[in-house]
Amino acid sequence: MLATAEAPSWGGIFIGDEQLQRTQSNSRLKRLIGYLPDDFPLYDDLTVWDYLEYFARLYKIDRSKCNQRINEVLDLVELGTKIAGLSRGMKQRLSLARTIVHQPLI
Repeated sequence: MLATAEAPSWGGIFIGDEQLQRTQSNSRLKRLIGYLPDDFPLYDDLTVWDYLEYFARLYKIDRSKCNQRINEVLDLVELGTKIAGLSRGMKQRLSLARTIVHQPLI
């Protein structure tokens, strides 16, 4: 429901005083959410750094803070290589890093 894939059966979801709507883009609210799906997209031809930088730019992280944030996240998940060489567990760590790179509220 937080990812707006399903509508609540009753009630609503509020983040702060704004309601999350399934029929709208909710772009501002979605920047506050970190979502880690079971089936996460990875791009084997990218490096771990490039992958995180790509998502950091999607979340519009300021360029001056981007490198620092990526380093913080990589230290947390202990990664730093090409995606193609990662085990499934390491790929899950990378997906977690992508989920938190923009410092979501939720």
